Amino acid sequence: MSIQEGNIVLLQFNVISENGELIDSTDENHPFEYIHGYGDLHPELEKHLENQNIGDEFKVTLPPDKMYGHWDEKNIIYVKKDIFPNENDIIIDSWISVKVKGKDQPAKIIQADGDVVALDLNHPLAGESITYELKILDVKETEKLP
Repeated sequence: MSIQEGNIVLLQFNVISENGELIDSTDENHPFEYIHGYGDLHPELEKHLENQNIGDEFKVTLPPDKMYGHWDEKNIIYVKKDIFPNENDIIIDSWISVKVKGKDQPAKIIQADGDVVALDLNHPLAGESITYELKILDVKETEKLP
């Protein structure tokens, strides 16, 4: 059975950064399960999974413009140090959550100078090509409700 929209798919994967670092993985005993076509996976990855069959193994490398974008200096923001409840929470290279346009977003503290803290809002993998090593373990049809 090939993967089509609405199928339940079990897969094993490794996600590898551009520098060869293993970012995430599963194994056959703990596979990743999702419903194809419902936004559970990155849309570019779903395109490569479409029409694959049980037992297929393949690699997909997606460039930055298809994944998390390119690193952009415009995503550096500067905030006043007094927004931190405790000055000891200001640790260079640590990640915090900030509200941007009403939504929580991860931010990396990249500099603290005087009363100002610089935050990098770029995705941690911005600018990197990401490689997925995939193995399709099972594909099932979802049941239709009467």
